[in-house]
Amino acid sequence: MADKNVKPIDKLKSLISQLREMEHYSRSNIEKLSEFWLLLEEEVKHDEFTNEADALLTAQDNFEQHIVKLIDSLQMTVNRMEQEGLVEIPAA
Repeated sequence: MADKNVKPIDKLKSLISQLREMEHYSRSNIEKLSEFWLLLEEEVKHDEFTNEADALLTAQDNFEQHIVKLIDSLQMTVNRMEQEGLVEIPAA
């Protein structure tokens, strides 16, 4: 059960932390997928598998871009809240 005494800004900070962890794993996935792609492209030489790996790499890169954008937006909101001494999350 969630603690009702936790301030919204603290919830945002926790969310940002969790998203940054996801971003870290996303980068690791991109690196590993790149290794797989090279193996398929250069050693296995099977276009169908290479294309599938490329599609996965593209999807993971897209996820990476979106999560970074979300983290940046949330961090800007937290920074603004701290500068203005806000307790509640401001309306968009």
